[in-house]
Amino acid sequence: MAKKSGTSKTAAKAAKKERAAQKTARKEKKKATKTNKNGDQDDDSEDLEGILEKMRREWEEAHTVTEEVVEGPPSKRANATLTACPNGNHLWCIGGEYFSEDGKAYFYNDVFRYSPDKNEWRKFISPTCPGPRSAHSVVASPGGGGKLFLFGGEFSSLYQNSFHHYRDFWVFDIPTHSWERIETKLRPSARSGHRMAMWKHYIVLFGGFYDPGYRTRYLNDTWYFDTQEYKWKQVEFKETDRKPSPRSGFSFLPTAEGIVLYGGYCKEYMKGKRPVGVILDDSWFLRITLDASSATPTFKWEKGRVPSSAHVPSPRAGATMALWSARGMGIMFGGVTDVERDEEGMESVFWADLYGYHLDSSRWTSMNLKRPKKAGQGKKKQPRAATNKTSTFDSRDPGDEEDDGEEDKVLLASPKKRGPDPSPERDLDDPNLTKPMDLRTKASEFMSASAQNTGRSAEDIISTPAPGETLAMFYARSREYWAQKAQERGAVDSRGKELRRGGFGLAEERYCESPPGVPLPLFFFCPWTEELTPGLS
Repeated sequence: MAKKSGTSKTAAKAAKKERAAQKTARKEKKKATKTNKNGDQDDDSEDLEGILEKMRREWEEAHTVTEEVVEGPPSKRANATLTACPNGNHLWCIGGEYFSEDGKAYFYNDVFRYSPDKNEWRKFISPTCPGPRSAHSVVASPGGGGKLFLFGGEFSSLYQNSFHHYRDFWVFDIPTHSWERIETKLRPSARSGHRMAMWKHYIVLFGGFYDPGYRTRYLNDTWYFDTQEYKWKQVEFKETDRKPSPRSGFSFLPTAEGIVLYGGYCKEYMKGKRPVGVILDDSWFLRITLDASSATPTFKWEKGRVPSSAHVPSPRAGATMALWSARGMGIMFGGVTDVERDEEGMESVFWADLYGYHLDSSRWTSMNLKRPKKAGQGKKKQPRAATNKTSTFDSRDPGDEEDDGEEDKVLLASPKKRGPDPSPERDLDDPNLTKPMDLRTKASEFMSASAQNTGRSAEDIISTPAPGETLAMFYARSREYWAQKAQERGAVDSRGKELRRGGFGLAEERYCESPPGVPLPLFFFCPWTEELTPGLS
């Protein structure tokens, strides 16, 4: 019995010792858990600081801008944008495309700044920037120290097997030279070849095209972006309202009351026939008014009248105008006239003429580059009569030393009839010397109709006198063509009066060889003698 009692005490003692050990283990575990928890909080705090530092470094790397002076202009490219700086004497060149001789397409997204006073190009490189593209649109705003807004454009594979149209919207901050993408729920559709214009604090966008690969779709929708609220809105017109037809590659110039649209390009699709390119030469005015109470803009398209001046340029594509705000004019240079022969054949005439478009009256003015003589050489030109409405400005080229220091001047020739000219020297290329004046309208209408006649080549159109067209009128519209022919023959000097004289001689020969059905005037005006000379009957 005693032995049994001793065994029970020993078992109870062992159980009590085990319970104490378990209690101690639970305390240690609880303590360890508390310690680990505090340690995890410290580690989490350290990780959060590391994450923020990493994010800061990544942002700085993405927004670090590299600026470098480059030798000469950017590489060869087309369909880039060249925009005047809103707060300085600079030009900004963005993007573009280049097609090599082996059929490869290259697209760019670089940003260049040109300083005319220094004749200096600078390149800006930023990791955050729009993708490579061409046929995009850029406008400048003076707000916030100066900004450039970019929308749309296109990109293709190396061999142009696939195409992509952009729908993104970017802003370039001029003071920091950095890009930022603007994200909005509502925005225009993807497109290329559209145009944008800045009116007050609104960016107005119109037109363009979208090519998914099987058919090109041209657009004629109108949008505006509020640079204060950073919102896009589409302008809704009634079905009965007049508006421009779908197009791309047109001119879009802002005025105080709205925006002027001129020209453009589109394709006509007819069932069973291949698409035909159409060069447009109509003009429209987008009148914009602000509601006094809500400050909301309202838009209305107005069709421009058909100009009757003989200085209307021949239909052409690829020539957009730059705004000369001081004169209220759009300045157009060059362009190309394409005449399609078959599915793979096309004849092209490239232009090198200069025109001014008066925004208020929708009238065209022929503009000629002149090089006056140096001081002390010959007589100085007297001021033009007030009725001539002729203005000049200097456009010096510091690198041009081949012309004995002569300056470039642009003469704006009025389309109205000229009065007596007191100057002993006259512009031999001035189309205003054309006589008789009453044939201008008919000749202009004939030239416009002839240029759209696909049955004739573009070279035939420019080198053939029109019915009722005088020699001076014929030479005025085709002088660049004949100057090029004279230069190709190599019989005259490559510049100056000798080149013009040789070109005029070729034009005169062609004029006298006019085909039957083109009546010759009994008299024509000779720009060399400045007299009416008997012609052929």
